[in-house]
Amino acid sequence: MSREYPRRCIYCRNDRPPSKEHVLPYSLGGDLTTLSDGTERPTVCKGCNQSFSTIDQALAEQFLTAISRAAYTKSSSHTTRVGGSHFHYDSEENLWLEAQLVNEMRSHLPPQLHHVKDYFNFFGSREQDKDSFVKVVDSRQVTGRLLRTFIRTDNADKATTPRVVQHRSNDLYVRAKTHETGIQFLELLDRQWNRIKEQLQENKAKHSTIERPSIEAHLKFRLNDTFRAVAKITFNYLAAKKGTELALSTEFDEIRSYICGDNVIRSKLVKSGQLAVDTRFVQMRRDAKPIIPTRAHAVALFYDPPALVGLVALYGEWSFVVQLGHIALKEGLFFDAHEFSIDRTGNKALEHTELAKRMRRSRDGST
Repeated sequence: MSREYPRRCIYCRNDRPPSKEHVLPYSLGGDLTTLSDGTERPTVCKGCNQSFSTIDQALAEQFLTAISRAAYTKSSSHTTRVGGSHFHYDSEENLWLEAQLVNEMRSHLPPQLHHVKDYFNFFGSREQDKDSFVKVVDSRQVTGRLLRTFIRTDNADKATTPRVVQHRSNDLYVRAKTHETGIQFLELLDRQWNRIKEQLQENKAKHSTIERPSIEAHLKFRLNDTFRAVAKITFNYLAAKKGTELALSTEFDEIRSYICGDNVIRSKLVKSGQLAVDTRFVQMRRDAKPIIPTRAHAVALFYDPPALVGLVALYGEWSFVVQLGHIALKEGLFFDAHEFSIDRTGNKALEHTELAKRMRRSRDGST
């Protein structure tokens, strides 16, 4: 994509080669950079696209949508997991183990090596976890990165033993009660890795399916980042549906700046017990039914001159209203909606007749 001719990015407004930006985040099941009716993808440069990864992650892993994402995404589809830190108490070993909540809300033990008194104990969910873990540690040691492994000291009460965890296919972290304990653990692991590796290869690792699991979940919400990600979905849809030229209009400069993180107000003037969340552009609806009738994802634009409003429904459960701005358009009142799958299998326009039919069903309580 970098060899494409420069085009004006709808966010930074610089003329740069466009990147492969998805209308709906890839992490939520978005698989297309164009809509089903053939309209062009939003023009977003590589720099802006990469900078948005943190807010896309907040929406996918660090908000209520993370629970729906893990619950409704089938194991045969793309890999999902609920963000944050999660633990399972192994009563046999008297240890708190790191756990993950993944597709179809299954509990999963990522590969992890605990230092218990004077020996090391390995845990995993699958037979091949040990080989994968060894490969990652080998790679980090050979390249001198093992001693620089990130040390987590949050949830210190669960760090009854220092441990190194393979939380992604090629990445590790250490959990310990203190940073100093984590450094000492890494130095011990680095010195004794060859011997530990031999023991791992000789001994059978303990595998746990966590039957009837009790998972203690710690999920941190990043609300401002989540709302910015929702606003980005709507703005991407605007650019894809109505064109880059309209999205570049100065009337959208405020929400453009908000999405980019340059115009987020973190007011301290809030009532006791409330969070300082910027809700000028994005409001979450608390209705029991989705704002757009769907069991997947849906995005809509509603223009009631001069206000242009975006509507977003995620997993058929979470609804948002996005105030895009005030603008004078020639076409007058309109409503456009699109539905997106949750498993990267496509999207389709929602015709008015289909929407009306769904709304009647939703009102009548039928499926």
